[in-house]
Amino acid sequence: MSLPQQTPSKSPVLGLTALVLGLVAVVVPFLPMNMTGFRRYVGLVGGLIVLVVAVLGLVGDRRGKPMAAIGLLLGLLAVLVSAMMFVGGRPY
Repeated sequence: MSLPQQTPSKSPVLGLTALVLGLVAVVVPFLPMNMTGFRRYVGLVGGLIVLVVAVLGLVGDRRGKPMAAIGLLLGLLAVLVSAMMFVGGRPY
């Protein structure tokens, strides 16, 4: 009796997750609410999480790779914006 072969998941969940988290990581630091002291960290932490999820979504035989690629770009943008907030010197 042989065991059935497991095929890799072809679900687009990682790509969709990277896309949604990337949008959140880029938009949240610019929302008009009181985030004094940690506004610059939101984009950095969120962007790094998005980068990890997007790379996982791009590796292997999966669906949703275009969404993961866009999420990767949004994660890079979030990290870049966060770095600009650190360099700017203002306590956002």
